[in-house]
Amino acid sequence: MLRLVVDAVMDVCDPVLVIAAARQVLPKLPDSVRVLTDSEPDQGPLHGLALGLTALASCNEVCFVASCDLPYLHPDFIRAVLSQLGDHAAAVPSLDGQLHPLAAAYRVSVAATAQQSLKDGNRRMTDFAMMLDPMILPAESLPLPASLININTPADLTGA
Repeated sequence: MLRLVVDAVMDVCDPVLVIAAARQVLPKLPDSVRVLTDSEPDQGPLHGLALGLTALASCNEVCFVASCDLPYLHPDFIRAVLSQLGDHAAAVPSLDGQLHPLAAAYRVSVAATAQQSLKDGNRRMTDFAMMLDPMILPAESLPLPASLININTPADLTGA
């Protein structure tokens, strides 16, 4: 599934970063994809986000963040989320009342806020996103809202 997500993101964003856990085995990725290793275990996705935002600070103002379990992620969805960022620090889709901070746009300048949240012991992505007073994007206002379907088990993939 990672390759599906990377392909969708590559269609819109440059550069593309993948944050991997220490000793995580990744599938073959395009040579242009930069892989960073998150060497601190058990810190959750917020730590990986902070690492990625920091790495992008010298070349981008905005990034799209996607978890690796979004096999239906579509470039048009990514473009729409990015286009809604405006002056906000984040643009976060919402589906059925649930925020999706791992399919969202962030300003790279929020890296320090992510790091402070981690220092404060708050590792929840939703809490972090809400700290930023984000633009909340109802999924029905976005193209291809099925982009938010995440797959955690083989049963999820088959719809069982």
